[in-house]
Amino acid sequence: RGNSCRANGKHGICVSGQAQPTLEKNLCEENGQCGIAYGRTASGLVAENTCKANKQYGIWVLRGASPNLMHNQCENNASSDLKWESWIHDLASGAIGGAIGGAIIGAIGGAIIGAIIGATIGTIIGAIIGAIFPGIIGAIIGAIGGPFNDPLDESEKAP
Repeated sequence: RGNSCRANGKHGICVSGQAQPTLEKNLCEENGQCGIAYGRTASGLVAENTCKANKQYGIWVLRGASPNLMHNQCENNASSDLKWESWIHDLASGAIGGAIGGAIIGAIGGAIIGAIIGATIGTIIGAIIGAIFPGIIGAIIGAIGGPFNDPLDESEKAP
């Protein structure tokens, strides 16, 4: 309680392992990384501390740690005042990233499959129309213009 932790190479205060200290009314400033860092499964009360002008974070809580943060003042830290890493954050990020990636892949895959199906169906429909309409058109021409005359006369045809 009431310590001044200034200009350390890494953290002003670092709590790790299964430690459960009470950190109150400490000044942690101008440290090489963080004012207060919590790691592993450390917990405990972190209250009314001032963390400022540190080169990374004012308070950094790594995955697995679970301190109780209350009324701390963090300001002018280079990366951010508070960084709280958690498994839930990682899982949520993965789920959101997976959903976005899945949507993009689904859209591209859907477009490709749609194009293949469209081309296949178009070919089938074109074949059906091509088979039906020449007969219909031939019947119409035959009905209107009489018998269809071959442009080659009999002398030009091979025996």
